[in-house]
Amino acid sequence: GDEILNELSEIIAEYGSEFYFLLNANIHAYSIFSENTTIQNALAQTVILAPLTVTQLRDAIWSRHLTSGFQLQINEVESRYMSQSKIQKYLNKYHTTSSGVVGVALQQWITAINDKEENTILINNPVLNELPLIDKPEWQNLIYQLFIHHNIKTTDLYKLYGAHDKLWIDQILMAMKSSGICKQNERGGYLLKKEIKPYIENWLIELGYFK
Repeated sequence: GDEILNELSEIIAEYGSEFYFLLNANIHAYSIFSENTTIQNALAQTVILAPLTVTQLRDAIWSRHLTSGFQLQINEVESRYMSQSKIQKYLNKYHTTSSGVVGVALQQWITAINDKEENTILINNPVLNELPLIDKPEWQNLIYQLFIHHNIKTTDLYKLYGAHDKLWIDQILMAMKSSGICKQNERGGYLLKKEIKPYIENWLIELGYFK
């Protein structure tokens, strides 16, 4: 990961006068790779986005939906038969469950989609996910590795922890996969599910992994 970011900083340094490069990153991940790579040297400006207001978030979600071209059915009622105030009341729920973070809200919108019939999306209320109590250090540290690496293969985890820890690494990954915390991609890498990642981030902050 560090090598790729260092290569990216070289590309930005070489072509920055000809093109604009816009990079998007989680604030905690940004803090980590700023300390361990040269990417900070290539950035002209850093902008931290504050959480959106109820109105801003509602408009962002609805604008994204309108670009899809699909009709919408909210809790078994077609939106075209709903008043504007009822639609707004429904959209306001995403501000409560996401705390105004637009990326989280948009992911919750996708997760709330129950089905699709022809050109109509069937959607339910957004769900506020809560993590179960995870107090074992092995679990906490392995989840932290999945968070900071985005996706990582078991062979890399064996190198990090040592070959003698293969058994518990495999057992924890299997349990996390079964519980819906992580999944495995087509290349064999393990990664946290998008809908659960924001809650993992807050949990890691509470544990002191991030400042």
